[in-house]
Amino acid sequence: VATRVGTGAAATVTGIGFQPDFVWSKIRNDTGSHYLADAVRGANKVLSTNNTNQESPGSTITAFTNDGYSVDASLSIFNKTYVDWLWRAGNTTVTNTAGTNSATISSTYSVNNLSKFSIVTYSGNSQASTVAHGLGVNPNLIIIKCRTSGPTNWPVYHSSQGPNNIPYLENTTPYFTRSGNFNNTNPTSLVFSVGGSGQTDYQNTNSQGNNYVAYCWAEVPGYSKFGTYTGNGDNDGPFIYCGFRPRWIMVKDTSATSHWVIVDTARSSYNVTTTGILPDNSGPETTGVGQYD
Repeated sequence: VATRVGTGAAATVTGIGFQPDFVWSKIRNDTGSHYLADAVRGANKVLSTNNTNQESPGSTITAFTNDGYSVDASLSIFNKTYVDWLWRAGNTTVTNTAGTNSATISSTYSVNNLSKFSIVTYSGNSQASTVAHGLGVNPNLIIIKCRTSGPTNWPVYHSSQGPNNIPYLENTTPYFTRSGNFNNTNPTSLVFSVGGSGQTDYQNTNSQGNNYVAYCWAEVPGYSKFGTYTGNGDNDGPFIYCGFRPRWIMVKDTSATSHWVIVDTARSSYNVTTTGILPDNSGPETTGVGQYD
């Protein structure tokens, strides 16, 4: 998690300690879209979680360096504050052709085998299919976006909810059940599944040849945790065991209309944390997200 202040000009952020392959950037003290770029699709190709637009070419996140990343002036407005959430994948890409590793669609991915995070791109074929993700273990979280057609939703798979119970990252709708999501099939250690055209929500739909990106995570003890909890309505809320001090937390109510919420320990370095950013909203960071210890 990196925080910075805009200079009014293009800037390069250094001192990250690794080459990020996925950058998710948000202005904190003003209204502005979320900007997501990754090294598999390439810099200057951004998606926004707060809308359903297709991939937008243009200068925003302009480069990934061996110790950071570069942004243009539009993501470095003078005296505005920003937060950037960064993940390292593999720094290189692998092409998995159809018929290999149980995949029926060819994909290109970059994978971090230690933290179990991968960035996957593939082209749709409007048929029930499987896509290699490269993790080597079953993913716990998959976020998919159609890059070349819009408006299209951001379907999210969470292992606790199964393939047919999903939300959209860009809105406040609760989890809902619809047959055909992720082809009614949980991911395996090799592939995740997508349904045919008309059967799923923007994982393999529309005309043949649309391009997609999927961000995949699997749990690593001591590093990452994916799970559920039940609220109790008390000021002393439930305790969620992670096995480590979280750096970054994203929460969504599965049963009611509510915002997605992200909190992190860079913007709020001590308890109680009350400052969140809403992935489904372009507004500035807000204190109306509840309290986190």
